[in-house]
Amino acid sequence: RREREMMVVDCGALSEHLFQSELFGYVRGAFTGAFKDKIGLLKAASGSTILLDEIGEISHQAQSQLLRFLQNGEFRPVGGTQNLRSDARVLAATNVDLEERVNSGQFREDLYHRLNVLTISLPPLRNHREDIPLLSYYFLRNFARQQKKSIRNISSTALSVMMARNWPGNVRELKNTIERAVTFCQDDTILPYHLSPGMEISDVNDESGTALSLSEAIHRTEQAQIVRAMRECKGNKQAAARLLGIDRITLWRKIKSYNLKIPTFS
Repeated sequence: RREREMMVVDCGALSEHLFQSELFGYVRGAFTGAFKDKIGLLKAASGSTILLDEIGEISHQAQSQLLRFLQNGEFRPVGGTQNLRSDARVLAATNVDLEERVNSGQFREDLYHRLNVLTISLPPLRNHREDIPLLSYYFLRNFARQQKKSIRNISSTALSVMMARNWPGNVRELKNTIERAVTFCQDDTILPYHLSPGMEISDVNDESGTALSLSEAIHRTEQAQIVRAMRECKGNKQAAARLLGIDRITLWRKIKSYNLKIPTFS
């Protein structure tokens, strides 16, 4: 199964009718323009995996049909009279709170529980800012290679601007920001004005604009996050470590390693 290509369905981009046609397929004459049978993605994904992205956007009717397939592995093409079988493994992704939609009646509770076998929750980017330098340089290398540019660095000011942002669009927004920066940058270093319009720099203290290596960027980011966590937790190392997702001993070692001056709190 892992050697076969995974199929992806963007549920949010498809109308109810188109979603059913794409997922379940259809038979000749099912509707105007259906001149021949079409195999649906569920059938094509037999022995493989199918990802239903933005699952929270599908209609109630589509939810019922999907539930039927998840229960017994059978589905019926649009306009068909016979059931087909598929052993496709189904993954689902969403950026909305499905439990909330269940409570409001927008999403079937039985389908929610059928899908909710193994859940992987991805925290928003603002909750793990230490990944911003790593992701930024990763996207930088990819887009620089695609656009055949020799951009290798991100200035400390530009990185600070990105670190200060809340990123409501999460990693996709960061990726788009770096792509734009690479497109407009004509030198070897990305500067603040290459970033997306509207990014505030009022909270950025480092105005030198010098380029940082990846390791320097990570160290500066880590130090800033430690100081911020200690301030938010009023000097409580146990609480700050919990906020940072590390243990207290690791936090103590990092404070000592960076020789950080943590303000005292009464």
